[in-house]
Amino acid sequence: MLLVNPVWIWRLGFQLSFLATFGIVTMAKPLQTSLAFLPPKIAEIVAVPVAASVWTTPILLFQLGYFVPAALPLNILITPLLEVLSFGGMISAGVSLVLPPLGSGLAWGLAFPAHWLILIAQQFQQVPHIAIGQLGLWQVGLMYGGFGLIGWVPWGRRRSLWIGPFLVALLLIPALFVGQTRVQATVFESREGPVIVAQRPGYTTAIATTPADQVDHLLQPFFAKQGINHIDCPVFVPIGRTQTESLNHCSATTWYAQSPPILALEFAGQRWWIFWQIPDRNRPAPPLPLEQRPDVLVWPGSFFPDSWLDQLRPTTAIAVSPYGSDALRQTVERFNGQLWVTGEDGAVQWTPRMGFSATLNAMDANLR
Repeated sequence: MLLVNPVWIWRLGFQLSFLATFGIVTMAKPLQTSLAFLPPKIAEIVAVPVAASVWTTPILLFQLGYFVPAALPLNILITPLLEVLSFGGMISAGVSLVLPPLGSGLAWGLAFPAHWLILIAQQFQQVPHIAIGQLGLWQVGLMYGGFGLIGWVPWGRRRSLWIGPFLVALLLIPALFVGQTRVQATVFESREGPVIVAQRPGYTTAIATTPADQVDHLLQPFFAKQGINHIDCPVFVPIGRTQTESLNHCSATTWYAQSPPILALEFAGQRWWIFWQIPDRNRPAPPLPLEQRPDVLVWPGSFFPDSWLDQLRPTTAIAVSPYGSDALRQTVERFNGQLWVTGEDGAVQWTPRMGFSATLNAMDANLR
């Protein structure tokens, strides 16, 4: 296949197909032997999906950052149905060449296992996944090396009870460490306005104009690679809201009853001001002493009133917009501020070590 199209080697579908087949060929028989206490057919049904899952899990975590705990039980459960459908389909196709009515009848009988297969898949579809975080390439290499030791080297096979827990620790310990030490804030673009995810050890804040379940769906790839399984503080800002009393907030957020309302986020020693409506040009900015001014200003749109920028003078300005106007750039440059435009720079991320940087390209960061 790679001789026909070598680019396929970078596609996740090809990688999974190759690794699943490789795992079944190399590991299914040894696993089946170790399950000798089970009836032979049941041992085979269990060994085949286990072998495929073992060899595909590292690449899935590397590419996607999460796994579905129910996937293995589901694969074991549907294996008999897949065998019936596969062999039944081949038999009905062969019979149809000789006796078409009989072949059609056999194919009609396969509707029942096919229906059961669909029902099982629909039931398991609602099972949540667990985000681990994106594995490093070194972890993937060590895990496959461990699989090779257990599967092909007698020394490694005899010590599988030690190598197995080591591989699990290799997977979990770095993920837990990163999850307990990561401090970062990321600004995404969406059609409705800014979407901001602020992460600190053991606590995640998500600010958006859509409910938390929709934010979780929109940002699922990002959350999976960050190892985020739960939003601790969802701040939902309905579009057009002009009153702040009923809006949910967390200890790190404060609403200023300005016109338009301003959401202030205190995060890692920085003060963020977040707008969902651009202030009126003719309305003056609130006079604030230097120590109360925002460090970061976020708003939707390609421009922002010059009078507000001159008064607030944020260190960093983030325009959630496809582009930034020349006048906006000139105004920000006038007080030596830093301007980011999500439509041009992609998702904008801040960390204590790196400061602000563009982390995703504009297409990946656009939640439209």
